[in-house]
Amino acid sequence: MKVITRRRAITSLAALGIASASVGYYTWRWEPHWLEFTYPPLPIPGLASELEGRTLAQIADIHVGPQVDDVYLVESFRRLQQINPDFVTFTGDWISYRGPQQFEQLRRVLEHFPHGRLATVGILGNHDYGP
Repeated sequence: MKVITRRRAITSLAALGIASASVGYYTWRWEPHWLEFTYPPLPIPGLASELEGRTLAQIADIHVGPQVDDVYLVESFRRLQQINPDFVTFTGDWISYRGPQQFEQLRRVLEHFPHGRLATVGILGNHDYGP
């Protein structure tokens, strides 16, 4: 049987604290600012020939509010608009509902929302519903 010394206990607790802080930092500062443009092929059997080769941009989880910087969102929208997609879809979580003041913030951010050349559509997500 191995005896846990005070030094080993303190070292283990310190390592656990550092690991917890790292995960917290990642979810607070890194992931909300993780922008990725990918171009996977999307073969769709039976797709109308006039839609073949068109581009689709999907945006999800922008969570307008205190956790994601508005300037970052606007710059991300600008970058996407430069790609000039044919279709833009937004698949929910426009905000993390914290109160009615967020609707004004959302309105300001959405003034810069990219639009598709052929269509722009969006749906609400689970975070978009308040009390």
